[in-house]
Amino acid sequence: MACLSLITMTLNFPTQVFGNIFIHIFEKFGDLKAFVSATSEEFYTFRDIKEASLRLAKELKKYFQDGGEEVSTVAIILPNCIEYPIIVHAAMAIGIPICSLRHDFQTDMLLNMLKDVNPKVLITDSTLLKTSKRIFEELPELKVLVKGPKGSESFGTNLHSLLFSNEDAMDIEDAKSVDPESLAFVSFSSGTTGRPKAIMISHRSMVNNVINTMQNPFSPLRSFQDGQQEKLLGNLPFAHMYCSGLYFYNGLMTGCCIYVIDFADAAELVMLTSKFKLTAVTIRPYMIEAVLKEENIKERLKTARVMEHSEVSAVILTPVNQERVGSTGKLIPNVKAKIIDVNSGKPILKPFQEGELLIKSPSLMKGYLNNPEATKEAVEDGWYKTGDIVYYDEDKYFYVVERFKDLINFRGKKVSPSNVENIVKKHPSVQDVGVIGVSGEATDGEVPRAFVVVKNSVSEQELIDFVKTNTSEEELWLRGGVQFLNSLPRTHLGKIQRKYLRDMGWTGSSSFKS
Repeated sequence: MACLSLITMTLNFPTQVFGNIFIHIFEKFGDLKAFVSATSEEFYTFRDIKEASLRLAKELKKYFQDGGEEVSTVAIILPNCIEYPIIVHAAMAIGIPICSLRHDFQTDMLLNMLKDVNPKVLITDSTLLKTSKRIFEELPELKVLVKGPKGSESFGTNLHSLLFSNEDAMDIEDAKSVDPESLAFVSFSSGTTGRPKAIMISHRSMVNNVINTMQNPFSPLRSFQDGQQEKLLGNLPFAHMYCSGLYFYNGLMTGCCIYVIDFADAAELVMLTSKFKLTAVTIRPYMIEAVLKEENIKERLKTARVMEHSEVSAVILTPVNQERVGSTGKLIPNVKAKIIDVNSGKPILKPFQEGELLIKSPSLMKGYLNNPEATKEAVEDGWYKTGDIVYYDEDKYFYVVERFKDLINFRGKKVSPSNVENIVKKHPSVQDVGVIGVSGEATDGEVPRAFVVVKNSVSEQELIDFVKTNTSEEELWLRGGVQFLNSLPRTHLGKIQRKYLRDMGWTGSSSFKS
């Protein structure tokens, strides 16, 4: 089948495992600051991270001696902190798979995820011990390492006492010889369309991804040159795969200094950029408007490049230049793509035609842990079905339109909710909007219904009429009506959780008449 291929160079990937590569990176940058707390200004150098990682690796190795075929992991449930990269690189050095989970998830979700990934060791803080006791009651065999000052843990071993003890660290030569195809990470999908799935990522995939993103010309981070160290704000959640890749791997490989904070709103982001003279900051799309409203924003952000955080993985696409507003970027080296028409299943070969994106890459996941059916559904003949509806322009820059599962099936035609949302957002009284498909008349199939957060008073009929006035495309009309909400349900990554909109009981036929 025809596909797009934008390979500008073929990269030769090393056979070294991930942990071994970084031991040498830590030696290279030595006493430079690597991770700094943006609140306390406590910091670790590259040398500190190397020594503490090898010391912790020696301890972790004790709990993974029995082997066996079943996947066992080190689970991390922590807010962003400067100890995080030490934990990750300790596990990587000896080939133990890591599963990082958001510390602000509900107990039930955390418990389900932990049971999926079978951790032998959990590294957390005293907050989780207080708020999620059921985790430890239902998983009594867990070895728990607790981050915090001595005496703060109610049970378990103090993490800092291991990281900075007087005991000898593991010798570099003793690092386990790891099969490049073995698991490095187990990361969960966002769960916007159902229960999150555990994604298996190999050492080879991680190495390929890092080298790919480091060698492409659009890499968001600059290499350490002429004594100039990149300073990046580590404000996005370390538990997310994109963020750990940016901060722990690409950042460290370039000799970057990461200023760590668990969360930064628009005002704090601008303040920290000015205070530490940051050279790069990462920002989610939904925060852009708030940042731009900050006073004297051009003057206060003049030292830093702003990088939009997109949910399309760097495994596939690279950040775009500023001239391509709305684009997610181009394919990076060694990645192939094809776009499939959602109705016919045939490949699309022309620019500006929308379809589902399929990719083939040496950095793809191994599959979903203990879920062969989901793996088979997601990957066919080596092509990963992203579920993203995209198009590309004449210069092969990609634009993400929608998720495939969110499309509205109106009279046999697939309708993008975002196309409806873009019209509704133009109304001066609308602050936020999410659109889903609901049951319409028998001949219609599904019709759009808008869930709206307003700034000023406006009626349902006004919004229905507004959409009709602003488009002649009948499939975009709000035949499913309007529901007003105080806020839209969103994931921790800022995505609209359309499944919760569907669960609100709005599944009956609409009384709206065109």
